[in-house]
Amino acid sequence: MERQLLIMRHAKSSWDDDSLTDHQRTLNKRGRGDAKKMALELEKRNLVPELIISSDSERTTQTYEIMLKTFSSDAPRVIKRSEFYGGRMHDISEALEEVEDHISCVLVLGHNPGWEQSVSYFTNDSVSMTTANIAVLSTESENWIEATAMGAFDLLVLLRPKEL
Repeated sequence: MERQLLIMRHAKSSWDDDSLTDHQRTLNKRGRGDAKKMALELEKRNLVPELIISSDSERTTQTYEIMLKTFSSDAPRVIKRSEFYGGRMHDISEALEEVEDHISCVLVLGHNPGWEQSVSYFTNDSVSMTTANIAVLSTESENWIEATAMGAFDLLVLLRPKEL
């Protein structure tokens, strides 16, 4: 079965409110627009995920909430993982190992530097992921556990809101 892994960095956040912690920062106007734009692009490419696994930060939550409202199809299930806030590649692998094998498309939503490192680990390709970028990866792995191996995926495209 072909499996797609969509590795997305959160949309652009606001630095306007000094009273908020980094974890509490919200999206700015551009970020809200980019989240919607990226959801529309995923839909156009038939890449609406069946499952979203997200950091629990406010900016990632707002990113996926906007995307869920934008999708015209059934909304994907969402799982929040506090460890995604740290943005480590290992945490993505652990989360994927828990995904049910009938699911063919998963979006992981979080933060750098771990998201760039994860794309490199899974594909052996180096990318720069600015806000709201989505790396679209594909594999023919039998299951999600097998898919977590180094180099198991091909990088199909890096979607950037500025280029759409």
